[in-house]
Formats: sequence, structure tokens, C-alpha cells
Amino acid sequence: MQQPIVGILLAGGKSSRFGSPKMFAEHNGKAFYHHSLDAITPFVKHVYMVTQPHYVDQIKSAEADVSILIDLPSVREKGPLAGMYSVMQENRSTWYLVIPTDVPFMTEATIHLIVKEIQPGYQAIIPSCKGRLQPLVGVYHATVAPLIEEMLQAGDYAVYQLLQKLKVKTVEVEDEEPFYNLNYQRDYDYLIKK
Repeated sequence: MQQPIVGILLAGGKSSRFGSPKMFAEHNGKAFYHHSLDAITPFVKHVYMVTQPHYVDQIKSAEADVSILIDLPSVREKGPLAGMYSVMQENRSTWYLVIPTDVPFMTEATIHLIVKEIQPGYQAIIPSCKGRLQPLVGVYHATVAPLIEEMLQAGDYAVYQLLQKLKVKTVEVEDEEPFYNLNYQRDYDYLIKK
């Protein structure tokens, strides 16, 4: 791999629709967040998990090799972009591999499809499945940090809006399952407990 990549696990959501913290729900005996962690670990030099303050101790006790962060005060409670920005300020790397903690079917093979497309001239490598971009599972270049900061200061928290400002390489991925995002308990009951 030509340049170092830092991993960003986004675990800051409130899971209000799910009814309990999604990242701790289990699939095949492992917490959801651990499936995300396992999928990205082979491709990164270090992983940061961005979460709510009240989960820090619980995660720290289980994950010795993962750095646990909360959003910087200036961007707190401003969604996934805030988590990405906070890690970018903490660890100055060239590339950042981003993944949420509620995609329990994500695989190392899918991440490899994305990471292998990293090349100079692009600011983001984003998978697309069945015509739909998946911007929360992607690789972002360090040059996006100032753009994210501008957006957050302007009150624009949409990741799709960020992509409009970037030179993006799209990677077509055939299999939808790795991107299944479980937002409701009924999703869990249908996909995990079936």
C-alpha cells in the first residue's frame, strides 16, 4: 500500500430508532462494532473509534489496541462528519478509511475492493451498490479536513454534500449485504434473528 491509512470507526449515533446502542448488538457472537473493526484492521496502521462520552470506558476495557475519541468540542453532536474531522485533527495521516459500527455484514473482501482503488488525484474512494453511493464506508484524503470544517461551521452536516465538493472515485460493488444498515429493532429481528 503506497501511503498510510488511519481507520475511523463511527460510533457516535444515539441509536434512538433502534432502542438500544446498536454498536453493542450482536451478530454471530460479536458486537456489531467488532465486525466493522475486523473488516478494516488489515488495511490500516491504527484505528480510532469516535463515540459518545458515556461509552468510552466500556469500549476502552474491551479494545486495548483501539484509540477511543469523542468529538472535538467545536463540532460535537454534528454527525459523522464531526467524527471524521475529530480523528483527522488527532492523527495527521494521508488517507482515512471510514466505516460505521452498524454494518454487521461488512467484510474484509469488500473493504479491499475499495482500498485497492486508492490513487493520486482523488480525494475520496467511495463504493456504489445498485446505483447508490455509500459514503460512510469509504476512504478520504487528508485534504478534505478543511472542507469538512467549513461545512460544519456553516451548519451543513450532510456527507453527500461533502462528496459534491470532492474529486471522487466510485467503486462498483455488486453485493448489497455488506452495506445493510440496521436502524430499527425490526431490521435486527429480520436480518440477524431470522
